[in-house]
Amino acid sequence: MDKNTTHIITNDEIKGTTVSELSNIKYTLITIPSKGSIRNQGVDLSVGDEFDQSQIRRGFITYKNSQTSSFSDEFKVDLTSAMKGWLSNQTIHIKELTLTLEDNSLQGFRLWPNPTNNVFKIQFTNSDTNNVNIGLYDLQGRQILNTFKESKANIFTEEINIQNIASGIYLLTIQQGNKRITKKVMVSR
Repeated sequence: MDKNTTHIITNDEIKGTTVSELSNIKYTLITIPSKGSIRNQGVDLSVGDEFDQSQIRRGFITYKNSQTSSFSDEFKVDLTSAMKGWLSNQTIHIKELTLTLEDNSLQGFRLWPNPTNNVFKIQFTNSDTNNVNIGLYDLQGRQILNTFKESKANIFTEEINIQNIASGIYLLTIQQGNKRITKKVMVSR
């Protein structure tokens, strides 16, 4: 494994929920990893820093490896719900295999036109049979669009209608299985 490899932490890996709250869980770091760092949008987090489930879902939370040999690592968090329920001192284990040598990007990704006004298209080489999750977020992190599409052909192509969305810059996240890509989309009317 290469030194300084960054792994995007996904909802499949860390997902705090309650019966009534699926996305309002807040994580507070109480210890940090010893062989790497936890980052939020590229900025190292320290003890006492917080992140939430929506930031994990959007791919903002990452683990950056600083090791060149086999390792395992861990960090601890307190979880707090919006209703102030909490679990303290929860350990998150990181094993070398979760930071794999596998390429986690979508191959041949295209987005056009960008900037756009009403409709844009995405396309990439379909490498597996997992459904495709398409998410669009404003810069405050609010989800504007979330849809799942079936993946059938060798080339996945989808037209996305955004005619009811205000002008501005948005983040488009495409995920298929463990492969993910995030791109900026500019809506101009």
